[in-house]
Amino acid sequence: MSTFSLMKQYPFFNVTAHWFLPYYRQHSLVASASNGEPQTEEFIDLILRSSGICDNDRYSMLSVFPAIPEQQRQLITSRFASKESQEIIAQNMPELEKYAQRLDVVAGNYIHSLYRFFKLNAYRNEFTDIFSEPLDFYSEPLLQDFLQDEEQLREVGNFLFKAERYEEALRVFTLLTSKDQSQASDYQKLGYCHQKLGAYPPAIEAYQTAGLMQPNSWTVRHLATCHRLKGDYSQALSYYRKAAEMQPTNKTVLYQTGICLLELKRYEDALQKFFQLDLMDTQSPKVWRAIGWCSFLLRKFDQAAQYFMQATAQAPQPHDWLNLGHIHLVQGRLRKAVAYYKEAAALAKADEERYGNFDSMFQKDAAVLESMGVIPQLFPLLIDLTEMEGGLSA
Repeated sequence: MSTFSLMKQYPFFNVTAHWFLPYYRQHSLVASASNGEPQTEEFIDLILRSSGICDNDRYSMLSVFPAIPEQQRQLITSRFASKESQEIIAQNMPELEKYAQRLDVVAGNYIHSLYRFFKLNAYRNEFTDIFSEPLDFYSEPLLQDFLQDEEQLREVGNFLFKAERYEEALRVFTLLTSKDQSQASDYQKLGYCHQKLGAYPPAIEAYQTAGLMQPNSWTVRHLATCHRLKGDYSQALSYYRKAAEMQPTNKTVLYQTGICLLELKRYEDALQKFFQLDLMDTQSPKVWRAIGWCSFLLRKFDQAAQYFMQATAQAPQPHDWLNLGHIHLVQGRLRKAVAYYKEAAALAKADEERYGNFDSMFQKDAAVLESMGVIPQLFPLLIDLTEMEGGLSA
């Protein structure tokens, strides 16, 4: 749309009706743009009909065409008049005309023109912008008869769903699932809308219904995800295991299984799951970090350090250096811990919007460090030493 935005300032668009005028060759702008030359007029008409742009933008091009220098216009039209060009046009024009008559193309053309009117019209602030309103046209009384057909209503829901308009799509799929001919896919999409909006209990209910109607791995995986996101790791683990039975090589399922085991404090089981994943994908820093953290919690410090160092060598993140600092801290190596903390703080500062500051990163692990024997009174000192210039002296 930005390509044509400046063209909407031409006088032609001062008339409101012109924003919605269907394109036709007999319009005076065509004759004006071609200076009355039949060959130029034919060329302009062909370009406009075959371009795939909306009528509104076709008139924008007609408005600007007279500004093209005469010499350049003649050069363009002379190439168009060649025998080779005419043969190509003759071959492709029937298909282009057939495409232009398709219902979805005609509807799209009108919607594009409508969108430009509400976004680019000089008087747009005097109108209510329908494109900033919720897309709940399915609830309009005038359309109720048309949308009583479930397939038509499903098309509306699918359109909103693909456009990631989950609130509006939710209302449509709620309506669809209340009908006798509802499908498993309706419940899947209803559940996904709830999930994307953070409403996990109704999402789970919808997924369960979909699973009863048509069991598949997609539904099971999303049931697992919803249980995990609402903190029910035991139930999530159960569903991830079902998903793993259906898709034994799905790396995401294996990884999330490990995460659930980790949250349930089954560190050894989680570690074995991450090792299994590491055998399948030997170059994944995400998996190395998981192995490193499990190893740390199991007090396998050398192994933990090995995997965190692998991660820093390939794709370093502040938490890699932070965890290396933790490894040395719990073993009483204060000076070395602070050195690694400084690396973490420097990297976090470079992208604080993503990682937060070092203080917040450290505090998230405070309970774990305390459970491993580090006295909490030491934490403020460590943070100060990390953030001050120089740190500990030799």
